[in-house]
Order: sequence, then structure tokens, then C-alpha cells
Amino acid sequence: CGSCGVLACGEGAACVGLCVFSDSSVQKDTVLLPTAYHRAGIHEYWLIDARKRELDFRILVWQPGGYVPQPRRGGWIHSPVFNCRFSLQRRMIDEYWNYELRMSANPAS
Repeated sequence: CGSCGVLACGEGAACVGLCVFSDSSVQKDTVLLPTAYHRAGIHEYWLIDARKRELDFRILVWQPGGYVPQPRRGGWIHSPVFNCRFSLQRRMIDEYWNYELRMSANPAS
């Protein structure tokens, strides 16, 4: 099954939802939870699909009509909640996948 969780940023409502989905949780993680999280006002929804050869990492940002994916630039995705950018990498180590979430300050505009 997939794994999901929410992160509270200070007082009040949660600000980030994160789901790593599996074959049995695709409907829940890509349709049901985003709808529920959006209604709850969760600012960002991070979605990770590691089932295929190509790792799919997305940061979706709350907009009035629904979540909108952040663009990927040079392998990085900006998070408005954390005001920095993230990249998720994986590599095989001793027959097991090793995942690394990298964070970087946004370059000056």
C-alpha cells in the first residue's frame, strides 16, 4: 500500500501533504486524497511514484480550482511553502533503492 502523511507548519492547518503510492493506492493518492486535502486548504501536495524505472516526483500547489503542478527546472521543483527547491534522487545500493531528497535555496532573482 502507499504511504501518506501531512506536515503542520506552525499553528493551524497542515500545510503539506505527501504521498508515495503503490499499485493498490493509485486511485486514493491521485484522486481522493488530493480532493480532500484541497478542501482542507493544505497548501502543497507532494506526490511520489517510484513504481516505474523513471521516478516521478511532483509538488502540486493549492489554487482555487484545484492543485497545479510546479514546473521542474534543471531537475529542481520550487516549494512555495518552504521557499526553496527540492530534487528527489534514487540509486541502487546493494540491491536496494536508496532515496535522497535534496534541498537548495532558490537562486536570487
